Amino acid sequence: MAKTLLIVLFIAVVAYASDWPCFRGNLERTGYSTEKVGIPGDKPVWVYSLGNTTVSSPSVADNLLIIGARDSSVYALETGDGTLRWKRKTQGWVDCSPTVSQKKAIIGSRDGRIYVFDLATGDSLSTLNAGLQLSSPAVLDDSMVLASLGPPFNGFGVYDLSNPATKWFLPFRQISYSSPAISSGMSVVADNSGLLYGVSLSGKRIAWTLQTNGGAYLSSPAIDNGTAFFAPGNYDMNIYRVVAGTGQLHWKSYGIPVAKRRADTIGSSGLIAPKQFIELLRLSPVHRQAAIDRLAKRGISVPKVFTRQLGKSTDSKADSISVWDFYPYGDMKTSSVAVGPNLVYVIQKELGYPKPRFTIFALDKETGNENWYYAELRNSEKLGYCSSPVVADNKVFFGWGEGMAYCLDAKTGAKLWSDTLDGDIISSPAIANGRLYMATMNGSLYAFDLTGTPQPLNFQDGTYGYPNPASRVSKIQYFIQKPGDIEVLIYDTAERMVKVFRRSGVQGNTKAAFTWDISNAANGVYFAKVIVRYRDGGSESKILKIAVIK
Repeated sequence: MAKTLLIVLFIAVVAYASDWPCFRGNLERTGYSTEKVGIPGDKPVWVYSLGNTTVSSPSVADNLLIIGARDSSVYALETGDGTLRWKRKTQGWVDCSPTVSQKKAIIGSRDGRIYVFDLATGDSLSTLNAGLQLSSPAVLDDSMVLASLGPPFNGFGVYDLSNPATKWFLPFRQISYSSPAISSGMSVVADNSGLLYGVSLSGKRIAWTLQTNGGAYLSSPAIDNGTAFFAPGNYDMNIYRVVAGTGQLHWKSYGIPVAKRRADTIGSSGLIAPKQFIELLRLSPVHRQAAIDRLAKRGISVPKVFTRQLGKSTDSKADSISVWDFYPYGDMKTSSVAVGPNLVYVIQKELGYPKPRFTIFALDKETGNENWYYAELRNSEKLGYCSSPVVADNKVFFGWGEGMAYCLDAKTGAKLWSDTLDGDIISSPAIANGRLYMATMNGSLYAFDLTGTPQPLNFQDGTYGYPNPASRVSKIQYFIQKPGDIEVLIYDTAERMVKVFRRSGVQGNTKAAFTWDISNAANGVYFAKVIVRYRDGGSESKILKIAVIK
């Protein structure tokens, strides 16, 4: 059995050398690509709007991009131009990332099933009963599917696509949303209690466990050259390196930079501790406010995002989603670890006061010593979970809340490129066939070219509309080089004005967008005149054609 697994794994990796067929790019979940790539161009090759909240990460194979969304659908887009090939419904949100194997797209849903679709046509081939799914399944051959199991199950399942029943099952202490990493007949995966498991696939047993102090949740381990790297998050800021076959600890390295750097970037005010915040959740509103006042007198700050949400009811779907799905209350969130030739990379974030902070840092693979770090304070309170970094050709790509996308030098941490996309970013990037693919929470999918030499962005090249044709909303993207004012005038073919957007006091070197809700617009062709008037004199304009087809 073990020899068969090794052969199948080798074939799977080689077959998709230029694709990105699953979450983190390969079965080892390293987030590493061997492609030679450049810096993204400032203008995407294409942008497509799903029109729904998206936390799923894209997978790419056979010139198709597969991704899930919170309209309970799975989408397949042509990688060349972003054209929709097919769309299929499930019975629950599709938050997990797809896996592509043997011309099949395999993806889980919150409805408790794993769906198997024909990659080319979207035809349904089978479904597997696996509990609520947030992780990405692993596929060893045309029939073996390995998956972490959510409620009502706790554990790890191996399925046979020729028989919908579970092939075999191992119970875990808690539910698991971590994506299993596979190498040399072993699977390394975590459950929501922060327990790391080594599963012997040939022996169908749990070979070892390692308890961390974290909650894991969406963080997944990576395996490289017989060792596993894992960053649990949720109260545990350490990164672990263990022997994949035995669970023996190589090293445990502290993540978020030391307190001195925290004071440098966040300030001197104290942060509420995780346990204190949990205690606040249990109090009535009156006693809760009194407790917050007492903490303030002791110099312990409770960020405003806490106090607003603490006062809300979680009876409604919207409130429960915002609190428990996107906001890292009372703890610290982490990305999955990316593994390069000499360094490993991880993003961790904290709720800070007065602003939250994120840090990506690089550790030496052999020692765990910090090589470099890059940190920024952010304004957005809607932090969400971390986008996991990916590495290719000495470059690190990742996204962050407020729509920030980055490319850093993998050896030094120097910023090589950044861009502001439309929507917060939880989804992890994919690199395939010379392109970078990224998704934002509001359902915008971006494809950037990595093969050319990007030219400096200007108003004419950086101003465009998408998607085109539009069915739900139309985005009017603009770039302004110098401080000025932006105006967008939208007309129909009879030259009647139907919409006006204005934004004053825009800073220089700003890339942003207006969103036109076309729900009340008739099908047809519209023209958007985008005008920028610079504060130092002069102006520029561009006319965009927008097709509305609902």
